[in-house]
Amino acid sequence: MKKIFLLTLIIFSSAVFGQEKTYRFLYDFHQKTILDKAENPHMSSDDYLVFMAELNKSYEVEVTASSTNSIIKLIEKINNEQNKSFITIEPEPAWLLNDFKANNSFENITGAGAFIKDSIKSITFKPTRNSKKILGLDAKEFIAEDASCNYHFWLVKHQNLTVSPIYFQFKGYVVVEAEIINKNSKDSKTITERKMSYVLKNMSEEKSFDFEKITPKKFMTKAEYDTMIEQREKEINRGVEKD
Repeated sequence: MKKIFLLTLIIFSSAVFGQEKTYRFLYDFHQKTILDKAENPHMSSDDYLVFMAELNKSYEVEVTASSTNSIIKLIEKINNEQNKSFITIEPEPAWLLNDFKANNSFENITGAGAFIKDSIKSITFKPTRNSKKILGLDAKEFIAEDASCNYHFWLVKHQNLTVSPIYFQFKGYVVVEAEIINKNSKDSKTITERKMSYVLKNMSEEKSFDFEKITPKKFMTKAEYDTMIEQREKEINRGVEKD
């Protein structure tokens, strides 16, 4: 009986203590976009206001993470004073699952009708000399840029986690603040300003999360998705030419 009890205790302990710790991170997301009304003469004043409201809407972003996975979910802030819009322009990603062991991501893209599988995105980032306390954690500032944007990130080390509310993931770092400024806005005649910011406002340890359960079984690759979009654009252009 003692052997049976000991074996049961070992199995139970392995099941409980072998589970990965899971953490929940909640971010405030704000965006500032200015459209040049003069460059959109065919847009009515009402439509212009609708587009401006959508492109300046605030959200929350929830990231649930373990040492091997993370899931990013966009949460719209409910405002009963806002009228229902005929158009929805959501910041991306709205739903993104990262598998750090396999270096795979699965994105649920609105309108695609399928999950898109791709490799996890990263960007080369450089440290500055700036540091500060954020939520009691020692954060350091990093900067980066690509063809379209300038980036400012405040990152911390926490429980060996990789946590980010955007496409780019920073191995071993948690994003506590991020600012993205569109470089093209300076030259664009339509958009004169475009800035997005993420600020971590809460973090907590959660019950274990089954990432395997939400991993898509059916998906298309990023190359297949790009080909589909290209074909759709060709069909639309042919239709316009006929008209």
